[in-house]
Amino acid sequence: DRVYKKDSACWAEAMAYYVEKRGHNEDEFLKPLLVQFGKMRLRDITPKLVSDYALEHLGHLEPSSIKRSYYTPLNAVMRIANEAGLCPLVRFVPPKVEKKEVEYANDVWMQLFLENAHARIALTVLFLTLSAARVTEACNLCVRDVDLERGFAILRMTKTGKGRRVTLPPRLIEPLRQWMASQKLVDGGQPVFGYS
Repeated sequence: DRVYKKDSACWAEAMAYYVEKRGHNEDEFLKPLLVQFGKMRLRDITPKLVSDYALEHLGHLEPSSIKRSYYTPLNAVMRIANEAGLCPLVRFVPPKVEKKEVEYANDVWMQLFLENAHARIALTVLFLTLSAARVTEACNLCVRDVDLERGFAILRMTKTGKGRRVTLPPRLIEPLRQWMASQKLVDGGQPVFGYS
């Protein structure tokens, strides 16, 4: 049996170690865990305790949301704590997530949508569809990050925290140009689609 450096290590200590080693602080998901388990010893965080909390406080969410917001960060911190010798490796089993078949919009539906939606919504959806950007990436897109002449955009605030460059197909460039002109978007920090 492995001897752990700190049999009395608490969740807050493990979480601080995780944040320091991973170089980012996922406040959205870590803060609730800190509130729930903060001073609790790692050895006292049991699968039953974790499951009871999920049922009581997160039962209104879809299983995929519970997994992403609760089990994934919980297991990540426990894994790092184990690597640091703070506790044995414990993996908390998340709820089963049923895979749903994705229904895609066909060309006819998309054309009808683009013709009938508000211009800003239509252009945003067109941008999302043709650039493979996430919704938050499109909402955070600023004028300074769009180069219509060279046909690309820089998505700076991405899920991974690293910016990425996306190609703007010709089908998107002219509608973007018209939109930006009609909205008098000249300030580099202005959001292209009016969302912020």
